[in-house]
Amino acid sequence: MERFGFYFLLGALAAISCGEADTSTPRGALAAMAPCIEKRDAACLYGRLDRDSRWSLQTIHKTLGRIETLAQRSYPPDKRASALGSWSEEAAAKEPSELFRVYCEENGWMSDLTVRFGPARTVSTEVEAKRAQIITSRGGSIELSAPDGSWGLSDFREELAADKLRLLTRLARVEKNASAFEEQKRAEASPSEGETP
Repeated sequence: MERFGFYFLLGALAAISCGEADTSTPRGALAAMAPCIEKRDAACLYGRLDRDSRWSLQTIHKTLGRIETLAQRSYPPDKRASALGSWSEEAAAKEPSELFRVYCEENGWMSDLTVRFGPARTVSTEVEAKRAQIITSRGGSIELSAPDGSWGLSDFREELAADKLRLLTRLARVEKNASAFEEQKRAEASPSEGETP
């Protein structure tokens, strides 16, 4: 893999190891991301996402767990797979950081970042919106936001937020189906009219 620039990475790694990676600035956040992207380490990069992206991943992870629990408890065996649908690989993730790795692999996010990433050439900041765009020396664009005062990568925020909403909608449907299946099981277990218990 082509390196981003020896001096850039050396400086970023040195800053982080000395506790000087300051994510209160967009440039500091960019430096903090450098080792994660150099190693293609999605678990590391998860910690460098903006707050909203991490919250979406946490909600997705929790929602998938809830769907799986409902399916195992209430769905007939032959219908359990339908509860998760195409989300089975994501549901296998043990932690939100592992879930982010699945997203990176499925969508090529890490590969895309390695192409765009590099030292900052220009930084445009919307102070009130707490958003920033960094144009790197490679001509790539990196989006960041700081809703909690700490700058983090926000390139994937909208897609993750959309998936979160889709899964919450799916959960509501699974909960409704689970209730129907439970009611069906209770009806089947009860004596029919005219039968002696």
